Amino acid sequence: GGGTIDQSMQGMNPTRISLESRSAGVTSNYKVEFLAGTSIPVGGQIQLVFPSGFTITNASTTAAATSFCNADMNGPATGAPTIASVSNDNASGIMTLTTQGAATGANSFVCLDISGVVNSSIPNSSGYTVDIKTRDTGANNRAILETKTSSPFFLGVAGSRTLTVNVFN
Repeated sequence: GGGTIDQSMQGMNPTRISLESRSAGVTSNYKVEFLAGTSIPVGGQIQLVFPSGFTITNASTTAAATSFCNADMNGPATGAPTIASVSNDNASGIMTLTTQGAATGANSFVCLDISGVVNSSIPNSSGYTVDIKTRDTGANNRAILETKTSSPFFLGVAGSRTLTVNVFN
């Protein structure tokens, strides 16, 4: 990836990708969290660069009505930035989210929920990472504002065991 992981900052300023399902080869929802040191302006972009093997063809954002993060990406900070549009380039693994409503503000924690990402079919115990790039508006040539790399996340295989529970009255 193009960013760096500073493990000493992961407690205070995490760059984190959390998966709803950590099974290889399944469709999962993702929560993305990072500190935007530089404000992302209205009409700016957040790009998520997934590793090879992940499928983002049908990835989108979770509806703001059911996602606190997507209803106000910077939470309690000033303004209520949201996502105007999403475009995906599966060949390059880049999911681009264009913002609307308000700028994030500098040093704001950004949180967003995405759905429909198909995890790589290859389990990985050393971890996968996603690069996060923030970009300026089209009027400013979509200049890169920041590049970050998420902490690693891990995929495994689903277990083969079953659990049967009998409930008696």
